[in-house]
Amino acid sequence: MEAAFEALIAEGAVLRRKLTVDAGAEAVEVEDEVVGKGVFRWNLHLRGEILARGKGALEVRTARNALRVELPEWAEVRVAEGWRGFSERTIYVYYEVPVEGRGLMGGMIVFTGGAPP
Repeated sequence: MEAAFEALIAEGAVLRRKLTVDAGAEAVEVEDEVVGKGVFRWNLHLRGEILARGKGALEVRTARNALRVELPEWAEVRVAEGWRGFSERTIYVYYEVPVEGRGLMGGMIVFTGGAPP
């Protein structure tokens, strides 16, 4: 199953984000196509906490799921953590890519199981 949206993200720059769900593999591919000129950011906002971090992947636990965020090995991934309200941890994962014309960025969210009680 696929879903996509398109938005103007900066003057003269358009983002098209496509989500592809593979229910059998319990994975969601997130693919961004940017048309424009500048440095653009691929990002995800997640609720939960980071369990492990390696080159090109993060292991995350949410209130209901355990998941792995897989990113391109070449990407210089940055992670920030914060709070939603006073009790819910949030994670902001991103990397930046210079684009002149057309650029592709992406990542994969793989559900690895339910979170422990």
